[in-house]
Amino acid sequence: PVSRLRQYEPPSGEDGGFDLAWPTSEEYADAFAWDLTEKLVTKGFCVVQTFLAVDTLASAAVDAQNVGGWKRFMEELEPAYLGRSAVGKAAWLEADAPDREADGGLAQCDRLLTEMWLSMEQLSQAMLGFGAVGRTD
Repeated sequence: PVSRLRQYEPPSGEDGGFDLAWPTSEEYADAFAWDLTEKLVTKGFCVVQTFLAVDTLASAAVDAQNVGGWKRFMEELEPAYLGRSAVGKAAWLEADAPDREADGGLAQCDRLLTEMWLSMEQLSQAMLGFGAVGRTD
């Protein structure tokens, strides 16, 4: 019965849940960018739930395994790219272009990062203290 329905409250990002859900339409993009930036300012990170299909995520994992050139960052740069206490390697992908088709799972995940950066670009100077002129800033 309807009287038993209640709004779902996901666990926080720290507790295995997520902080924000990827916007389902363009009308929510500005609010998402604002909320995302606010989480970065207050928490230093933000866990975002996306809505990619399971097969897209599996394809992204396979694509990532096939990427060459994995290496560690210089120790002093590692936290800026991978977060505090991170242990891992990174590989540079070909720069994404929003007007190009995102072909493959990894390219689709990469496109989400491009869209995220584009949504935050205008807020970065005022809220984060630097002008994000590219994804690697």
